[in-house]
Amino acid sequence: MGRVMSYLSLSRRLEEQLATASPGDPVPSENELARFHHVNRLTARAALQELERRHLVRRIQGRGTFVVRRLDYRISTDGPASFTEIVRGAGGNPSTSTDDVIVRAATPAERRSLMLAPRAQVVELRRRRWLDGEPVGVGISVLPAALVPGLPDKLGPDGSLYRALAEDYDLQPRRAWFRCEVAAAPEGVAEQLGLRGRPDLFHNCGRLESERLKIPVEINDGWLRTDLFNVVIEVGEFK
Repeated sequence: MGRVMSYLSLSRRLEEQLATASPGDPVPSENELARFHHVNRLTARAALQELERRHLVRRIQGRGTFVVRRLDYRISTDGPASFTEIVRGAGGNPSTSTDDVIVRAATPAERRSLMLAPRAQVVELRRRRWLDGEPVGVGISVLPAALVPGLPDKLGPDGSLYRALAEDYDLQPRRAWFRCEVAAAPEGVAEQLGLRGRPDLFHNCGRLESERLKIPVEINDGWLRTDLFNVVIEVGEFK
């Protein structure tokens, strides 16, 4: 009698087969894998779960399992501080929608971070990130209102904030600092992204400064899906 294939062996075999597949291609079902590879359904299920854990496939309830390709989300000292430009540079089709714009008084923490005077006002933007029409991230940006007059009109419902800062306000934005960690998604964030439970996401926060004015222009806090993106931090030049 032949040796029974383990779920790890099956997952390795499937990974080799999927290497030439395109994102979005369907993957055989548990029953199909069990019949073709002569394993039981539990082994086939465990193999698909292993591939999903490694972000190689995505299982959608009621629809099936599909091939996934994670895009490299590159953060570098001199690179653009723009979701749209980073994702487009990685070969994706990104877009951003603005859910809410609020002009309000800055909190004490915001005044310290943005070097604002007492009673200064800020513009708060709440936005969602999209990849091929699917929600993949959310973010909050806070900017000194005095630096960006008329921002909602210049930005529009789906404009690039980075481009507005660079072209409309000539602020020459660049990253002052950036932090990224993997953390469980808050319930509200998971709900906005249409995710079940509280999956791990990339939690990013940072600050932009004006190269021209030498002052802070934005603080931001956001979440990005780990199943579709691989955050790559690049500091210095590789030699």
